[in-house]
Amino acid sequence: MKTYVIGKNDAGRRTDKFIKESAPKLPQSLLYKYIRLKKIKVNGKRCDPGYLLCEGDCVCMYINDEFFVREKEILSELPIDIVYENTDVLAVFKPPGLPVHCTNKKNADTLISRVKYYLRNERFTPALCNRLDVNTSGLVIAAKNSKALREINEQLKLRQAVRKYLCVTVNKPAKDSGTLSAYHKINKDGNVSVSFEPLDGYKEIITVYNVLKTSENGMFAEYLQAGLCLLEAELITGRKHQIRAHLSAEGFPILGDSVYGDIAANEKYGVHRQLLCAYKIELTVGGELLTVSVS
Repeated sequence: MKTYVIGKNDAGRRTDKFIKESAPKLPQSLLYKYIRLKKIKVNGKRCDPGYLLCEGDCVCMYINDEFFVREKEILSELPIDIVYENTDVLAVFKPPGLPVHCTNKKNADTLISRVKYYLRNERFTPALCNRLDVNTSGLVIAAKNSKALREINEQLKLRQAVRKYLCVTVNKPAKDSGTLSAYHKINKDGNVSVSFEPLDGYKEIITVYNVLKTSENGMFAEYLQAGLCLLEAELITGRKHQIRAHLSAEGFPILGDSVYGDIAANEKYGVHRQLLCAYKIELTVGGELLTVSVS
């Protein structure tokens, strides 16, 4: 038997999800069978799989030790660039070239493996709330407890979080600011297509942009001297490769983008990764507005 007293980090989680994380080798069919047979109890009583655990609840599991064995996860001990941290969230700066999640089992060095190592003594396994392409730099938010994770995911779902990016484009938009709308579809090869007409399988994308004369932190300043355009782009929707594909479809591709960009311009300027950085995020955590930006 194993007994867990629910702390702050696990309060608000579904009982079945807590059980699955605590006993990772327990098959889902057995999980629900053991709940029915009262081999898993909450506060000494038969539990509801969907019950949201409260701080102080006692979860008892009368199941074999073999179900609690975890696969050894290889974490990266390389440092992370911490921009902000409190009891609920960790904001880190992801450099270009570092994948967010593992795409190759031989490559253990990912942003999430670095974050997990940094927070290895926490009861709650940290989860990344936003993702960036491997060659896009910028801010990534990790939730340090389930309550913060739910709050942030809900804001992203309802388009309440503010996510702003800086990028260098080969051409300049006709207007200095605007809201762009189109339709987006993920192709079989993993890249995306953009249409300005609603088509089957396409979902709406909305991107807001502003042409900048300079950036507050001096990022990409050298490219302005070369006659290129510096844009601030804000995601209203947040779909795969949205900014890269959308701006390209509108006629001002991001410099260095090898998939959606201007290959001749990339060669001319010698830039071989998209000059795109997630530089500001605003969201509410624990009732307080949190604004994080790259300085």
